[in-house]
Amino acid sequence: MFRKTFKHILMIIIILFISCSLILKPIRVKGNSMYPVITDGDWVLINKIAYKFHEPKREDIIVFKLKSHNSKYIVKRVIGLENETVEIISSKVYINNYEIHEPYVTYLSNDHFYRRLIPLDHFFVLGDNRKVSVDSRYEEIGFIDKESIIGKIIFKW
Repeated sequence: MFRKTFKHILMIIIILFISCSLILKPIRVKGNSMYPVITDGDWVLINKIAYKFHEPKREDIIVFKLKSHNSKYIVKRVIGLENETVEIISSKVYINNYEIHEPYVTYLSNDHFYRRLIPLDHFFVLGDNRKVSVDSRYEEIGFIDKESIIGKIIFKW
């Protein structure tokens, strides 16, 4: 009886481990570009299949990789969606000529990003701590290709 129960429990653990590794991924965040929501050293849990069923939404916090950064994970917030125009004037973000409300941003930078159309299957992402964030405002990041997205952050500890 004990042996049979042990085999069932072991099988359940193995199945859960395999399925979780395909669906969920924990990573440790380096840097303060998402401060105060996520800070340097925090752990986050990524839902790797979130965008298999729907598109990223504005304000989702995502993890992505860039081909030019090899294995480096990047954490940012989705601000602009495909086929929208984005512009930043004196730290205010405009999507399709309307200023968006960003209560999560505490540290602004006084920059400008001239109006551009976000290409199909791409997203405009920004860090919440705009003074230190390297994000879609900069050429090295630019618009994020949907294929580069690893998943959506669903939990932080």
